[in-house]
Amino acid sequence: MKTLWTSVVIVGVIIGSCFGTTTNVINSPSTTENGGDGVWTQDLDAAKKLAKETGHPLLLNFTGSDWCGWCMRMNEQVFSTMEWKYYAKNNLVLVTIDFPQKNSLVPANFAMRNSALQRYYKIKGYPTYILLSSDGRELGRLVGGCHPLQNFIDSVSKIVNPELIANEQIAKLGDTDKMTYDVFAREREEIQDELQAWLDTKPNLVNALMKRKHDDFYKRIDAVGKKIDTLLNLVQERTKIQEELQAWLDTKPNLQNALIKSKQGDFQKRIDVVNKKIGALIEKR
Repeated sequence: MKTLWTSVVIVGVIIGSCFGTTTNVINSPSTTENGGDGVWTQDLDAAKKLAKETGHPLLLNFTGSDWCGWCMRMNEQVFSTMEWKYYAKNNLVLVTIDFPQKNSLVPANFAMRNSALQRYYKIKGYPTYILLSSDGRELGRLVGGCHPLQNFIDSVSKIVNPELIANEQIAKLGDTDKMTYDVFAREREEIQDELQAWLDTKPNLVNALMKRKHDDFYKRIDAVGKKIDTLLNLVQERTKIQEELQAWLDTKPNLQNALIKSKQGDFQKRIDVVNKKIGALIEKR
């Protein structure tokens, strides 16, 4: 897909006998850390704050830490390795959304929130891994516990790399383009806050009207996300034209020649077309 921010990669893995027999490896995540430095946390709010500060995407691990055999295998074969910890430390914010048999493993306030997240993301089984952008949009998900270490890292990287590329593009935006981006980013954040406030009222999402309202929120968020994608793509297109123009000017063409002067004008016309498209994005708000 051409867009950078709204691409969703869903990788379904059929759970099979990839690792052999399971062992009783229980992952008991910290409830005080914020999910950085390759350390898992159950504190989603702290993790979201860190993600916004660092620009790193979040990895939500929906798991049954003390009973799910495949979840235990992923902890043993992937998450406990130095390779994974090094990768995660530099690329991700890690959050455990746990559904253990032993209730004391999850604080009561997190347990209620976890159930809401399970319904919200329509989790059908464990483990399920959902990757979110630093501002909370779903980028993709991986399902099942049949993931060798390097395959899992590669799969995560394929999902999050477009997000990292987008962050790099945003950092390079000029003042005017950054102002346009900030307008859209604020609009999307306002919708997300409105959605969260509504979800906090615990609406019955089984009800058709409530489900439709839920979906409408996401349609609005996606619509703003597409505008951001379009903005970044247009800025990239304009930058490419400007680089072509500069490369041509570096050849020192004779601008006194009418045909050569016309070619310079053609470059500027292409740039103007892109600028008009960017301006039209704001007018559509």
